[in-house]
Amino acid sequence: MNRNMLTMNRTTTSIVSSLTPYCQNGGLENGSWNGKEGWTVKLADELDNYSDEVDNTRRRMVSDVITKHQIAYNGMIQRLCLDERDDDMSFVATVAENLFSDGSTNWGRIVSLVAFGATVCQHLKEAGREGCVDQVGVQISSYLLNHKKDWLLSNNGWDGFVEVFHVEDPESVVRNALMAFAGVAGLGAGLAYLIR
Repeated sequence: MNRNMLTMNRTTTSIVSSLTPYCQNGGLENGSWNGKEGWTVKLADELDNYSDEVDNTRRRMVSDVITKHQIAYNGMIQRLCLDERDDDMSFVATVAENLFSDGSTNWGRIVSLVAFGATVCQHLKEAGREGCVDQVGVQISSYLLNHKKDWLLSNNGWDGFVEVFHVEDPESVVRNALMAFAGVAGLGAGLAYLIR
């Protein structure tokens, strides 16, 4: 699978899994995305291990952004009057265009867009409109693939996302520090033994 196709699959997979907690049926069924009529993206076997790391990083970052900016997102939802709109979710692409209108693209803005989508999905789910949730994922992933694909490719795709937002596992940090200490202590004891 070439890099371009892999980035497209990873983008769709990442966005879909971002919104999955907000879907009644999950949106991702049997390894394919069924959110838009006639559009099915088969997932490559090589994405299995990869997607866990991306999913964990993405979930953490989206959750952090929603928590930090919950009031702003809720205000946006109220201004959009989602309860009065029909099932057309194209406004999500309009929000994306506005978010990137100054020409600046970075992972933080992409996370913000996904966090906005997750907030919209939560509202739709609470309003009993779960059928619209898949379209939110389609709008976000389509926008990113149609307008930000070159940026994604030049920034190492979703591997770059994980690199930017990587957090060391606290247990491994402590383990490494203890091993370093034990190594230095062992070296010191060995030298002391040799000097005697």
